[in-house]
Amino acid sequence: MRSLTFLFRAILLSFPVGLRMIPIILAVAYGAFLLFSFLFDIFAEHPFVLLFVSIPITWYISVFVHLMAVRCGLVQLKASGPPIIKKLLAISLRYMFFQFIIYALCMIVIGVGVTGLLIYVLAPEIWQDILAGLEMRSTSDRRALWERTWADAPLFLYIPSAIAPLIGYALIGTNTAALCATAAVRGPQHDLVWGLGAQFKPLFFIAVVVTAVPGAIWVVYIGDQGDLAGSFNDLPVNALIGYAAFSVWSYCIMAAGMALGYSYTLDDMEREKAMEQAAFVGHVFDKEELRELRAMRQAQPGPAAH
Repeated sequence: MRSLTFLFRAILLSFPVGLRMIPIILAVAYGAFLLFSFLFDIFAEHPFVLLFVSIPITWYISVFVHLMAVRCGLVQLKASGPPIIKKLLAISLRYMFFQFIIYALCMIVIGVGVTGLLIYVLAPEIWQDILAGLEMRSTSDRRALWERTWADAPLFLYIPSAIAPLIGYALIGTNTAALCATAAVRGPQHDLVWGLGAQFKPLFFIAVVVTAVPGAIWVVYIGDQGDLAGSFNDLPVNALIGYAAFSVWSYCIMAAGMALGYSYTLDDMEREKAMEQAAFVGHVFDKEELRELRAMRQAQPGPAAH
């Protein structure tokens, strides 16, 4: 039940998150254009250097935009105040060296490791094809062999790779939002692992509903249109535009889910703290209860006079 409520609130929150992100994306895009134009002028005669410099910058910008989307959700929920640019730049680097590494480990351990184990145990013929490809000297022959191998592979071999990013998102979702909350003017001082794994079930449910299910439908649709592994050129333009628009919206839902995960975790911690205090000191009367108790005592008749 909580997961359904969580999903519904994330969908509603995704709309203001998307609206808040429009000016941010425009500003970041303009700044990135100026930056890359400057880099191109400097390294125009050194394309490899330009590529080497551009990759980490592009990654950093994408991380910055991602964290800003989560912050939009926090601000909309009033779970965070206005940000400080210096803190925003710092948390982007912190995300790249902690939260993203955890996400990448999920992709490697579950996506690659579990898939490799399934192939080794349940599909040894595919394992032999993979080993044969590693021994080939020709890159084109190796790629052709592996493409044929994966095209004929059973569907269950793709399941770990599909689940891995969902688990990674659910694992670091609340922790990422906590990181974003620290970038506020008077942000909290959360430690590195605060919220790690919190709200895992509702976040995983969101990821399944807004990414895995539509992705599976999209794969089936492409398969019905022609070659599953083929080009997108034969697909209708409206289908491509529709899926692209839905992808942007689903991204806003995922960011909203992270912000909600942080808000829910704060509420859960306050509730647990109140229960611990009540268990330690007994029931604590609120103002309304004290007022009713005082009225009851005043209504009682006094001792009879002799």
